[in-house]
Amino acid sequence: MKNDPQDSDAITVLHVEDDSAILRATQMLLKSVGYRALVAPSAEAAFEQVRLVKPEVLIVDYQLGGVMTGTEVAEEIAQLCGYRVPTILLTADLANAEIPYIPGAPIMLAAKPIEPERLLRTVEHFAALHRELDREALTRSESGSGAMPVGRR
Repeated sequence: MKNDPQDSDAITVLHVEDDSAILRATQMLLKSVGYRALVAPSAEAAFEQVRLVKPEVLIVDYQLGGVMTGTEVAEEIAQLCGYRVPTILLTADLANAEIPYIPGAPIMLAAKPIEPERLLRTVEHFAALHRELDREALTRSESGSGAMPVGRR
């Protein structure tokens, strides 16, 4: 996937992570292959980002510092966006992590550190799912089914 990250059609990925080194490395990786990579060091910063730009894919630290878990952050972002955002939850403690469920959204729980190629493959797959869900939501809205939106508007 070689798109220009400045292109308005570039896939927007929001990474929420309280470790600044991981955040910078992931941002550089995503930008290097053409994604529009947004970063947020906290839940509050993520919510501010989402008020400005709606992401197609989320990458969230499962054990994000603060009062909210990564799953809760993803759920709140879905509320702010008005659609379910495909989410990759990363954790350093996979053995003790509970598999989260966010209704209507593709979600993956993965161990940190994640191999860069695996992360990129998953982001691309989730971006494709987002586009497909977006098309389905548009088709449903045009047919008047009244189904819950699952794609970007």
